[in-house]
Amino acid sequence: MAKTSAPQGAAGSGAAPAGTATRAQPPIRWPHPDAIGVFLMLIWAVGVVFALAVPAFIVPPGDATAPTADVLWALVSTIAGTLVMMVSAYVLYRRTHEVGFAVLGAVPAMSCLAGGIVLAATKLTGTGLGGQ
Repeated sequence: MAKTSAPQGAAGSGAAPAGTATRAQPPIRWPHPDAIGVFLMLIWAVGVVFALAVPAFIVPPGDATAPTADVLWALVSTIAGTLVMMVSAYVLYRRTHEVGFAVLGAVPAMSCLAGGIVLAATKLTGTGLGGQ
């Protein structure tokens, strides 16, 4: 004889008795970031600031041209920031084996690098619109 489950609800309606909860699947357990993962995300954010904000302080975005030394320092700052972003994203990817961390970390870094190169070229040649 087969075992029967817990008693059915009123008049065999198939509902679970009061006070019990039946689920079709177990509850979802979302991953919680560890301290090192949060630290690596903060390092990535520092790289973003270093790649975007620091060059803007060195060479103001409103200027059509800038001295060559200032433009090169701004470009070096952008390159250093993108390297920090890419390294922290890679380390986070290697720790978690989630390719999303590598993609979401490297794509903005490459965009910052491409933007920095374009801005450096326009500031050196004077082809930027500047404040006009």
